[in-house]
Amino acid sequence: MQQGAATGILAPEDVQVDVSINGHPGTLYLAHDPDNSSSTLIWFDEEANFEFSISAYLTGDELIALAESVMVEK
Repeated sequence: MQQGAATGILAPEDVQVDVSINGHPGTLYLAHDPDNSSSTLIWFDEEANFEFSISAYLTGDELIALAESVMVEK
C-alpha cells in the first residue's frame, strides 16, 4: 500500500473498532450521535492497492454488510 494519504473523521466521542472485510484490514468509526452524524468504515485491499470508505447513517453491522458486498474485478 502506498503511503501519503490522510483522512480526519474521528470525533473525540466516537468509537473506533478494528474490523476485517473479506479478509482485509479495516477500521469502523461509530458516531457517538448517530442521529446527527454518520459512521464511517474504511478498509484496504493491499493486493489491489485500493482504499475503500463508506460513510452513512447506518449501524456498524449494516456498514460491514455493505462493505462485504464490494468486489474488486481484475
